[in-house]
Amino acid sequence: LRGPQSNLYGSDAAAGVVNILPDVGRPGSAAEFEAHARHGSFSTWEESVKVRGGTERGGYLASASRIGTEGRFENDSYYRTVGTVVLDLVSTPQAKARLLYQVNQNRFDNASDTGAVNTDIRLDDNFTDKELNTFQRNIDQIAGLRLELRPVPWLEYIPRISVFERETLFQDKTDILDAARPFFAPNRNDTTKTRYLV
Repeated sequence: LRGPQSNLYGSDAAAGVVNILPDVGRPGSAAEFEAHARHGSFSTWEESVKVRGGTERGGYLASASRIGTEGRFENDSYYRTVGTVVLDLVSTPQAKARLLYQVNQNRFDNASDTGAVNTDIRLDDNFTDKELNTFQRNIDQIAGLRLELRPVPWLEYIPRISVFERETLFQDKTDILDAARPFFAPNRNDTTKTRYLV
């Protein structure tokens, strides 16, 4: 959703809302399995697996995917792994429940070459401004429960509860160029943010 429609989800959603629609198996459906793999330049790999199906009174889905590349330059790699588990329960035509858990982990290296801009310090020809081992890692986790209740034909009630957590780590370890670059320094910043929605 974009624009004013997203205001239904609170002030944090002013710029838009992403609605996750998992491909869950239907009640009574047979189990299905899928697997894919692709390879590209710069040591790029992408893999995914998915299993879904149904039981007598519900459906399920479990999937995992990963993409990784070494990148074109030194310290220019990127990795992303996503796992999703969804369970549907249909107790009666008037009551349904969905439980979802998803984890998304990504890491990217920072191949910076702007460190010496606007400074009087200049490096010798045999040095470089590019970072050798700086990276940022994000781990997003979301768990949610959604109910669909229809006590009477003309009334539908859909309560939701969810928890979202993001852990961000930025780290620049000491490397052999730090002594020659006084404007660079090793550092580490680790933050965690949690949100609850009812």
